[in-house]
Amino acid sequence: MAEYFIQQKALSSNARTLVQDENGQNIYLLVGRWGKRHDKVSLYDLTGNLLGFIRQTSLISGGRFSLYKQHDKVATMQKIPALKKDRYFISRLNWIASGNFSEHRYMIKHGPTLIMQMLGTYMLRGDFYSLVIPEKDNAPLAILICAVLDYWLYNSKSKKIFSFKFALN
Repeated sequence: MAEYFIQQKALSSNARTLVQDENGQNIYLLVGRWGKRHDKVSLYDLTGNLLGFIRQTSLISGGRFSLYKQHDKVATMQKIPALKKDRYFISRLNWIASGNFSEHRYMIKHGPTLIMQMLGTYMLRGDFYSLVIPEKDNAPLAILICAVLDYWLYNSKSKKIFSFKFALN
């Protein structure tokens, strides 16, 4: 089981972001930008090898993103409309992200199998996200998915509030 740390709010920014392991060593570099169709964020190891990227393919209803492992498309990610709880579906991999996204406490699962769990963590060197990923092979894709979820949280144009009024005659 591996644990990774990313500086809070760095995932959704258009800046270079370092991903650290549990020992505080930099192991991945996340670069790119969001906001327009076809924008992408890429994940590299520190030797410069591309591990994967996620590309924004649609801006409609929260957006749709294509997920690539190296240069091969492995999934499409989109929001599942719901009244109470946001959920995100990652097709082809059959992963679902659910939880409390506004508090950065959520998980990605494949059926009952945990792919990744995110929690906010406070350390002496700042506020970080802690990503617990049981299978190291899932780390690049899970980190890219976290970047999208963070982007959606901080950059949603409208926060919809539903209110239902019933009139009794």
